[in-house]
Amino acid sequence: MNTAKLLKMFFFTIFMYSYALFSQPIVLQVFPKVGSTTGGNVVNIQGSGFTGASAVDFGLKAAVSFNVINDNLITAITPLETPATVTVFVTTPSGVSSISKASSYTYQGFWYVYTTQFPTNTVVPINTNTNIPSASIVVGNSPSSVAITPDGRIAYVNVSGINSTVAIDIATNTIIGAPIPVGSDPEGIAITPDGQTAYIANYGSNSVTPIDLRTNTAGVAIPIGVGTNPLSIAITTNGQFAYVVNTTAAYVSVINLATQTLLPTTIVTGGRPTATVVSPDGTRVYVTGVTFNMLREISTATNTLVRTTILPGPGLNALTITSDNSKLFITNTFGTTITPFNLLTNTAGPNIASDTRPDAIVLTPDQTRAYVAHEQSNNVGVIDLTVTPPVNTLNIPV
Repeated sequence: MNTAKLLKMFFFTIFMYSYALFSQPIVLQVFPKVGSTTGGNVVNIQGSGFTGASAVDFGLKAAVSFNVINDNLITAITPLETPATVTVFVTTPSGVSSISKASSYTYQGFWYVYTTQFPTNTVVPINTNTNIPSASIVVGNSPSSVAITPDGRIAYVNVSGINSTVAIDIATNTIIGAPIPVGSDPEGIAITPDGQTAYIANYGSNSVTPIDLRTNTAGVAIPIGVGTNPLSIAITTNGQFAYVVNTTAAYVSVINLATQTLLPTTIVTGGRPTATVVSPDGTRVYVTGVTFNMLREISTATNTLVRTTILPGPGLNALTITSDNSKLFITNTFGTTITPFNLLTNTAGPNIASDTRPDAIVLTPDQTRAYVAHEQSNNVGVIDLTVTPPVNTLNIPV
């Protein structure tokens, strides 16, 4: 082969490498897709061609700040905006990402929090602007848990007494269509970041049922194992894996969502695991345990248990994580407190006073408040997170 031909091939290789390195950015997913008009929400932008990004814009406004994690992931902090749906643009040396449904982000003036009412077979929406409950929605015997789609439009409610999942239109607070049959005693529910699929943990039938949210139809259940009793489920931010807490078997199963199959390894936790959450950066899974008050930390890279922390409790139950990966808030279901856990220092407390038997907990998208369902006192507590230490400012009767 002559020198000229070698040089031509070398130049072609360099050209192709440069083209791959600086290909036009593509935004495939924005998560979460809904946030406060006040800004300050941490958003994960997933796609390709992000290397060398010089700007991230939400509509016509620049992000407060952004960090290029790698060629496929950027984290950004949202700016102020009026209620609207905008396109998230990423600018690199190769150009600007295009407009698509996947790149949209919605600013909302307020949100609804939904709490299930087991004795009355209802779900109660609470307007977070006014903290006033709306009319109860009858969903069926024994509602257990709620998840809201990333675009904030539909709430899905597991109803364990009828072995079904019910869809609620958030704009009108009315039920959409017929209940969706799933497995026996559905408990935990998680929705993929793209909003296309929900996964239901069936406590009674030891399985996980996928629901296609484009058609609201259930797929083939994924067996978890006899006697496992899956109680809760969380999905990684890239939408590739689901982590299932099996409370009786005391281990966590991992599902490959592309193949709808279990990975061969299980992550033993011990101590009756209860609830789980995935960190916004997708690197960690946190699992609580109602007995022994253990908080477990799992690496998603290796699917191994990397840390166990004993907390005062009593009865670690539900948990939620801040969008900047810095803090967990954990309900102590056998007491009257919420435990904040600093993930940067791996230290807990001081506890936040709550009402009797705190159960489920969620954060508003702007991270300024936590809403806590109190099982025994039949109210929802509102915790102000803008003050130090945080304080429960209101209990809303439901």
